[in-house]
Amino acid sequence: MIDCKATIHPERLGRAEIYQLAGYLLLDYSDQYAIEKVSLYLSRQGALIDWSVADFLGLLGARLELPDLRAACRHALTDGEEGASPPPEDQRRPLPRPRSTAPVQDSLFD
Repeated sequence: MIDCKATIHPERLGRAEIYQLAGYLLLDYSDQYAIEKVSLYLSRQGALIDWSVADFLGLLGARLELPDLRAACRHALTDGEEGASPPPEDQRRPLPRPRSTAPVQDSLFD
């Protein structure tokens, strides 16, 4: 799977772009596309950066295998309506707060 980016400043690619790539990987719930590698193609630079799925997930700190990650993603996105079971209790973590939400404390001095 290749995600094409047409940025003038590739050094500014960051977490959002990597998470986008991870999202594409996880949304193939039934492994219809049998994705073995994930890649970023930087079209303005003519560069391809790729990882095996195992390496990519390892670098992201994944603690579950790909099928389990996909099932957890499906469960989270559908509230379990599609029949996907949640991950085991000992492997659940709270989702990070969206950047658009208010801070936990009003200021640094509270």
